Amino acid sequence: MRIAIVLQPLDRVDLPFTHGSSLAIVGYNFARELASAGHEIILYCGGKEDGRVQEEGNLKVVTIHTPLDKAFKLADRVTGICEISPPLMTRKSYFASYFKRVAQALADDTFDIVHVSTYFQFMPIFREAAPEAALLLHMHGETASMAPSSVLEPALPAIDLAIGCSQFIVDRLVEAAPALASRNAVLWNGVDHVGEDDAPVEDAPRPLAHRLLFVGRLSPEKGMHVLIEAFNDVARRREDVVLDLVGSAGLLPYSFHVGVSDDPIDATLRPFYGKSLPNKLYRQILANQKAFLVDLKAMLDPALIKRVNFRGALPHDTVHDLYAASTIVVFPSVWNEPFGMPVAEAMAAGVPVISTDSGGIPEITDGNTAGILVPRGDAASLARAIDDLLDAPERRRQLSIEGLKRMRAHFTWPVLTRQLEAIYECAIELRQTAPVTAA
Repeated sequence: MRIAIVLQPLDRVDLPFTHGSSLAIVGYNFARELASAGHEIILYCGGKEDGRVQEEGNLKVVTIHTPLDKAFKLADRVTGICEISPPLMTRKSYFASYFKRVAQALADDTFDIVHVSTYFQFMPIFREAAPEAALLLHMHGETASMAPSSVLEPALPAIDLAIGCSQFIVDRLVEAAPALASRNAVLWNGVDHVGEDDAPVEDAPRPLAHRLLFVGRLSPEKGMHVLIEAFNDVARRREDVVLDLVGSAGLLPYSFHVGVSDDPIDATLRPFYGKSLPNKLYRQILANQKAFLVDLKAMLDPALIKRVNFRGALPHDTVHDLYAASTIVVFPSVWNEPFGMPVAEAMAAGVPVISTDSGGIPEITDGNTAGILVPRGDAASLARAIDDLLDAPERRRQLSIEGLKRMRAHFTWPVLTRQLEAIYECAIELRQTAPVTAA
């Protein structure tokens, strides 16, 4: 098959690929595996070097210039502060030049598949550009399902098949767009490193201290404030527990989720974005990368500050080493997590996981089989779960074994790519039975 994969405008892919945003990682790994299977792949991504072409076997990466990217980032925050609806990111003006340039490239070429990330509003122009190709929308969040129907519905006829990174995302999308009820598929994200043998990390020598590890964006929806509250409780009673926090700090734009969600638990995150207009401007724009970090440090028991390490963003290999050195990975998402990549990465490293019963996370852990799940936003339950697991080395070993087994069976890139090929075949059949003028 000849396949075009269209990443988000702010996603970057440089070859040889060593790091990138979460969706760049997903897009590149699927592209690489498909190319290795003999398909011809062109991956479109954003960047400063317009028209730059990089090649890796059957994979070609084409960069489309994304002008005004900083202006759009600022506009995302301003429109959130002003609570403008619909959010800028769901409008046809959002990075329009990027998507129009990609559409022109599609019109100048021939593809069996056009596989687009996130931005549903541009599907009609892709349909016009590639009328015979099977057109797939790949959702990694609730952007489409939270959009007003007046914005979402015009895009639906152009979509042959919708993919969600979890059953949770697919269910939310179908609830908002029943027209996709018979045209959807679940495709989980994969992990890069999966343990090679059956010996879980628990067998490896460890330092005397028990290390708790969080990996992810330091933003309120990830539940860091809940983790700090739980850590205060646990660490006051246990002198051998330390906490490592890995990830860059910065508030997810208010309009991306919290501002458009009707979930009462999401509503508890709104104070972190400011209460008065001046405070919103300060926290969301002027102090965006430090406001929540300051909140977290203020919540810490002063006697425990030396036992918490704010490590910032780290290279992927370094993070993998931290997984291996940790006793438990804690991922306390407060929102409904679309997928939960750190949960999968920890399980693949053979480390037991405590997370929340949110969004797609139970799909990764198979409920409580390969991980421990607690209610969202519940610091007391999280503290009890940490305490109980620290006291249960055999339970930690069991979770390590089950986690590794589940990752090997379901979450490697080769396994998932075979599923994606089957999804593509289904989409082609759907396209062949649809009128060419579906848009």
